[in-house]
Amino acid sequence: MTKYIFIIIILSIAIYANTLNNEFVSDDIPAIANNQQISEISEIFHFSPAWNLVSVSYTLNYLMGGLNPSVYHLTNILIHTLSSILLFFFLRLFFKPEESFWGSLIFAVHPIHTEAVTWISGRSYCLSTVFLLSCLLLYARATSSAKLRTPSFLFSLFFYFISLYSCTLSLILPAIIV
Repeated sequence: MTKYIFIIIILSIAIYANTLNNEFVSDDIPAIANNQQISEISEIFHFSPAWNLVSVSYTLNYLMGGLNPSVYHLTNILIHTLSSILLFFFLRLFFKPEESFWGSLIFAVHPIHTEAVTWISGRSYCLSTVFLLSCLLLYARATSSAKLRTPSFLFSLFFYFISLYSCTLSLILPAIIV
């Protein structure tokens, strides 16, 4: 199983590594390059209706590398890689390791994810995927026996609410669970 995860990591990074030299484009310019708020660490803890994890991640990227677009692109690649690994574990709930590997590998390298991974402002989709898959894994663990595992269930709810602060498309999760 370790070899599968290693291959997923290598291919996920390799497929998008060519974006590391890209600049800010489109919505990245007002959201990052021209946004004075991302340079202030206090914005991370300034909870308001407009607060979201994407802005927090931009601030953390700014603290790591200023306005170097490579740092932002690398973060998107790593988030997508984590999503691919989480998908592998989610698929393992239903399929054999080989089948789960191929499913998550297709997810990792499929061109449909190009916009979300290569466009920095598409980070909300990548982040919500990580949190939704984490939520589903914990929910499956919480409900896998006759007795509800309360800690796993509570963490599942936590990841669901965190996903809502990444992308409002996460609202669909309860329907997926049903």
